[in-house]
Amino acid sequence: MKRKLDLTYIIFFFLIISLPLLSMVAGIEVKNSEKRQLSQCPELIEEGVLNTEFPRDFDTYFSENFGLRPLLITGYGGLNYYLLGHSV
Repeated sequence: MKRKLDLTYIIFFFLIISLPLLSMVAGIEVKNSEKRQLSQCPELIEEGVLNTEFPRDFDTYFSENFGLRPLLITGYGGLNYYLLGHSV
């Protein structure tokens, strides 16, 4: 019985941490309420030349555009407010 419960926890954990990636692959988009323009996906080759800033630009792009980001930010703010009593 304990082995089944452990396996259930492991599967649940991996399912939860893979939800943002799965939502990106499936094309699920959540409305973004930020008032700023998010980064666009950078090109590896720009104007026939290798983009040396690609790793930094891609990091910025992915940080701003990963799956379910608006929901995670809202959830984080809500947890801080209701559990800790302060807003972020």
